[in-house]
Parts: sequence; C-alpha cells; structure tokens
Amino acid sequence: MLLTSFRVNIPKTKNTYCKNKECKKHTLHKVTQYKKGKDSLAAQGKRRYDRKQSGYGGQTKPVFHKKAKTTKKIVLRLQCQSCKHFSQRPIKRCKHFEIVLIESCAGKNVDEMIFSCVCCGGPGCCGDRGEGPVGGGIDNEPVNVVVVVVEPGSQRRKMW
Repeated sequence: MLLTSFRVNIPKTKNTYCKNKECKKHTLHKVTQYKKGKDSLAAQGKRRYDRKQSGYGGQTKPVFHKKAKTTKKIVLRLQCQSCKHFSQRPIKRCKHFEIVLIESCAGKNVDEMIFSCVCCGGPGCCGDRGEGPVGGGIDNEPVNVVVVVVEPGSQRRKMW
C-alpha cells in the first residue's frame, strides 16, 4: 500500500548543504517550489508536430487518455543565501503543499524548542510567568492551549 501525505508544510528557509564550488558547506537556503517553464514554440519536436498537424487530415498523433496519477512529485528549489546558487530537491507526492514561515521565539529557532505555546513561546515564555494562555486568561479562567512538541530533527506534532 502506498502511503501519501495529504498536507505538507515546508519552512521558507532551510539550513542545508550547498554544492557550489564557492561554498561547499551548510548554509541557509531560501525555499521555493519549482514550476515548469512555458513550452518553446521553437523546439524541434513542437515544429515537427505543428508541421504534421497542419492542413487536412485531423489529429495525426495519438492523444494519451489513461492518466493514472492524481498527484505530482513536489520539487523544492533551494537558493543559497551566501552565493545565490540554485539547487533542486524532489520530495514525495502530496495532495496539498504549502511553504510556511516558521517564526522563532526569544531568539530560539522553532526546531530547537521542545515545547511551545500559541502566545509566543516555550520554556521561559509568558506562559511560565502566568501572563499568557498557559497561566490563565481574564480573571484566571482556564484557556485552551495548543502545544507543539518539537524534537530536534523531527516533524512538528500538535497536541491538544
């Protein structure tokens, strides 16, 4: 059985290896999604196809109708922030793909935090001082809190 993810969130920046001869080290990369460019009318195959299609006689080449795949493989386009070199990295198939901004709290990256709350933070945030949602809302009423558990090098999981 093939397991496909339905929603994938990728951070806008990623620290990864740059293969360019100027860098050859791990640097911060800007992440965008690769998109196919517009087909050229001057390509040899397109000119040959247009020439064959011209005139009378209808459709001359077979048209493919048996499409089986419902998703495409996502390709990430990574641009090194120091040398501006582009590289591409394919990931698995998914129905919904999104590039999100992962915000940091108190100078810590989200990947380095172990627990974080909706207000702003994690260990040492306003929730620990009783000012934010963890300590209580107006008149110290209990407030629903979303806690995001993050272990270094793993995916984020929401705990309700």
